[in-house]
Amino acid sequence: MNVTKENLTDLMAVIKIELVKDDYEPQVNKILKDYQKQADMPGFRPGKVPFSLIVKKYRTAVLVDEINKIISNELFKYIEDNDLKVLGSPLSDEERQKEIDFDEGENFEFYFDVALAPEIDVVLDNTIAVPKYDIEISDEMIKNYITETQSRLGTVIEPETSEINDYLYGSFVQLDEEGNVLEKGITKSCTIAIDTVAGKTIQKKLIGVKVGDVISFNPMKAMKNETEVATMLGITKEIAKDLKSEFNYTVEKITRHVPAELNEELFAKVFPQDSIHSVAEFEDRIKQDAKISFSADTDRIFSRDVMEALIKKYEFPMADEFLKRWIVATADQQKPITAEQVEKVYDQYAKGMRWQILEALIEKKYEVKITKEDVRAHLMELFLGKAAGNKEVEDRASEFVDKFMANEDNKQQVKSVYDHLIEKALQKVYEDNLLVDVKPITYEDFVKIAYGQN
Repeated sequence: MNVTKENLTDLMAVIKIELVKDDYEPQVNKILKDYQKQADMPGFRPGKVPFSLIVKKYRTAVLVDEINKIISNELFKYIEDNDLKVLGSPLSDEERQKEIDFDEGENFEFYFDVALAPEIDVVLDNTIAVPKYDIEISDEMIKNYITETQSRLGTVIEPETSEINDYLYGSFVQLDEEGNVLEKGITKSCTIAIDTVAGKTIQKKLIGVKVGDVISFNPMKAMKNETEVATMLGITKEIAKDLKSEFNYTVEKITRHVPAELNEELFAKVFPQDSIHSVAEFEDRIKQDAKISFSADTDRIFSRDVMEALIKKYEFPMADEFLKRWIVATADQQKPITAEQVEKVYDQYAKGMRWQILEALIEKKYEVKITKEDVRAHLMELFLGKAAGNKEVEDRASEFVDKFMANEDNKQQVKSVYDHLIEKALQKVYEDNLLVDVKPITYEDFVKIAYGQN
């Protein structure tokens, strides 16, 4: 066996693999001998089929399969042993590769195109300026959060008389033109949110009522929306649209949502691990949480801006035609892609590939490494939370994390943790070496920048 490489350009090379009979024949014969032991053909006892018949029937298929395995192993072994930085994966050379006759040939030659990553020295220094946004937590944001929290953790009561933000539960009965109950008319029980009633005169009728009160009104005049009325009365939108009848609505229950009081009981429900005794402390704690919450978004945009800055600074060519061919060749068979479709998306794809190259070079140069122990420590931190230091809890968490990481079903989740830690480590490298321009910004303006809104 002989494996050689020919550089065509700085970006393209051809790897040639030459096989002789001794490279594959022993294994092919071994497999055929195993077939013979199990073969069952008419006229022969099981396991006693002549080897010549086994060779005639199976040798070509076994040979092709074995050669494919050898070629794949040797190709990627050569790439790894010679530390070749390839883009994509090797493709058969369409010009050099001749048709192979596996039935007659003994020596075989295979040619593979490989795209090479360019040699670049990536330097991170203060000549590269990147903005890092710091979202300002406004008093209004804190106030809205507190209001929402009070509402979410509030209670429901049944008051004696109704107010505008209350809910009425009761029964509708359709009336005739003289105000009497219409025989075989529409009857339906439903809930009405008083503040959603569009007809203001009718809305006023529903305020100040008690259980047992009966209020007469036309539901269409009340809601002014056939979809809502259809749902409310259990009828079609077409019938609702033309509904002219008055209805009696008998109030059977009144409910009111009462926001939770802003006190230490509420503080403890929201932040059970902390000891908060005043509204000022509560607001400070909310602000801390908001900062942490927003940091994921600001970090993401910071990484995006770093990518844009470095791609712009380190412009370099790639083997574009090979990569286009590679995208077509390796596309999901269930979702094939044509060369024409690749042309439309290639610029964005190439941008992502360039960033992968730069990121890999940065990881190597700045010694960004994440170990299995780093992943384990992060998982321990996640599972323990503020229980760190409690030996009993730590022992249980340690056992759980070990089992979690050893379980193949969790492989993707463990990889996600690894990717997250790599991303955080890279971000620190950027912050330590680039010129980071910290920019205070409102949340609204940040959203415009992050999502390209005008």
